[in-house]
Amino acid sequence: MDFQPVLMAAGRGSRLTPLSDNISKCLLPIGNIPMLWFPLRSFDLAGFNDILIIVLQSWKNKVLHALEQMQRRVPWSTPGFRYSFHTITDDCNEDEGTATTLLKIPETRKTDLLVMSSDLITTTPLKELMHQHCLHQSTLTCLMKQQTKPDGPIPGLKTKSISKESDIIGLDTADSRLLFIFSEADHEDSIPVKQTVLERHPCVDVTSRLEDCHLYCISKTSVFNDDVKVRGCSSLRSELVPYLVSRQFESSRPQREDCVEELSMDLVTKLSSWTDHTGDMDGPYHDSNVKCYVRLADPNRLCLRANSLPDYYEANKQIGSYAEYFGLTNFYKLPSELKRSQAGQDSAIGTQLKLGEKSAIKKSIIGNDCEIGARVKINNTILMNNVKIKDGSVLQTCIICEGSTVEAKTELKECIVSAKVAQPGKYTNEVVADDDEFAD
Repeated sequence: MDFQPVLMAAGRGSRLTPLSDNISKCLLPIGNIPMLWFPLRSFDLAGFNDILIIVLQSWKNKVLHALEQMQRRVPWSTPGFRYSFHTITDDCNEDEGTATTLLKIPETRKTDLLVMSSDLITTTPLKELMHQHCLHQSTLTCLMKQQTKPDGPIPGLKTKSISKESDIIGLDTADSRLLFIFSEADHEDSIPVKQTVLERHPCVDVTSRLEDCHLYCISKTSVFNDDVKVRGCSSLRSELVPYLVSRQFESSRPQREDCVEELSMDLVTKLSSWTDHTGDMDGPYHDSNVKCYVRLADPNRLCLRANSLPDYYEANKQIGSYAEYFGLTNFYKLPSELKRSQAGQDSAIGTQLKLGEKSAIKKSIIGNDCEIGARVKINNTILMNNVKIKDGSVLQTCIICEGSTVEAKTELKECIVSAKVAQPGKYTNEVVADDDEFAD
């Protein structure tokens, strides 16, 4: 079965402020690589060669430039690999429009869709998800993972606990069919589950510890049809996905006459002696035309979404361990002019670095065109491009945004610096920003 790969890269990154204040979320660096390059690489490694990228109109040229620069350093592995852009206007509401955008693009009407968010970084083979989708002739198949917490301290304001928006998810224990999905915030005391669900699926795993990875296989017949409610869905994740899941247990609807391929496959299924369940005389899948499934990510593989400050920092910490998988080993080779006492192999050093005497870099990512003065200590820190760290400063577990300057003899611990200039002093668990960033 053919799929049209779609990369959703128009998010503003509201959970990543102040990092995303002056840059599109999809261009934020992960190990000195633009974020959206990683899902593109996943499409590339899966053998796709025609990717549709949805971006904000104002950032299209910068995204194109960033990808062209990456292609010169890391060529695509699939012959004829290419991508095209569909732009949306900047005044489009971030929380709405993902489903609406897909419905409006002519290219998405030809085949089933493989939709991925630009903040997903995973070594999960996409073919595993596609195989499960085709095996069950699914309407929707999505990738999920066990929720995890950041390992160790993170930069920024200190909070007692880091909580993510959770969903209450019901899975059939036999085949991971997605039976229901509800927002935990909207259902504190109880959840409305139809009796039909429990009659057909008596063994249900109910959990709130799974995280949606925003990677979906979507059947073209599920979205390009005459269903008024589908056309009314604006958001892919919060509206279309729950609606398709809920439709599984409605009464069967007649097939459209023009769906020859789907009708013939349904007929083969019904005439076959195979069934996906026991306990009644219903046909396979209880004769349902809508089927939704979950593929659980292997916990031994990289799978995370860099859509929050903790997860963004964690992605930068982990990405070096997967440099070989993504073909990025050259990014972790230290420049020949650096001594071992100055930087270790556990760091990624960008181009045109100016490093002063008796300075040391450990377990850090240093962007391009950075200047680091003398006697500077940097540990577990991310410096974006064009950052200046002056003499005698100490940085521990920090993120320094592009173009920022840290003045001499400044001590920063678990901080984020987005200010043009961080004045001398000692800072711990702070966001150091210019005053006008908080002005109305």
